[in-house]
Amino acid sequence: EALSMAAGRVVPSAFFLASALAKLQALADLLRDRHDLPDRLVALSFYATCAYRAATIVFFLLIAAFFAIRLNPVRSSPGAWQTIVALAGTYCMMLVSVAGQANVSPAVTIVAAVIMCGGTVFSALALIQLGRSLSISPEARRLVTTGLYAVIRHPMYLGEMLGSVGMVLQSMSPVSALVFAVFCLLQIKRMDYEEGVLQSVFPDYCLYRARTARLIPGIY
Repeated sequence: EALSMAAGRVVPSAFFLASALAKLQALADLLRDRHDLPDRLVALSFYATCAYRAATIVFFLLIAAFFAIRLNPVRSSPGAWQTIVALAGTYCMMLVSVAGQANVSPAVTIVAAVIMCGGTVFSALALIQLGRSLSISPEARRLVTTGLYAVIRHPMYLGEMLGSVGMVLQSMSPVSALVFAVFCLLQIKRMDYEEGVLQSVFPDYCLYRARTARLIPGIY
């Protein structure tokens, strides 16, 4: 069991650290190889894209760090299906990023980059508040009810969904829109599973759920 716990920290931590380093190299290449920026709009789109990539690097480094020091779970979801859904929800939007972006205008690139950067920063703030309770599979470690979590129960997912809207806008592809729809459905199922585990462990969870929104206050 101790070996399994260690692997549960080391493997995801190493994955996100490697991903952060790869994105850092890509950002360095982008900055080194950039051509002359012909006008202000093109320059703004370039720097907005760089800002988003930098935010992603910081976010991945935070994930790697918190996975390395996360607490042992008090309880985990009993089924393999819940883990499959969680993994699919975590990584499916990578299909959009692998496909690359369409030849969109600088204005669209700016809007997409701002949305993606905003979503990433929001997720990073939620991650810092979640801290050592971070997990991919539905698991209960401790109940976090402060900061963003005092208002909404799943702020990291909200940030990821917001950032994913920017990815779809940048790709301008029906396939990307379909992947995003599947991503949202998977995340909703993840919320169901996570809330079920937390409710089974923490007696105060029902009261917490009653006074908070799942994602958007007053709407959902």
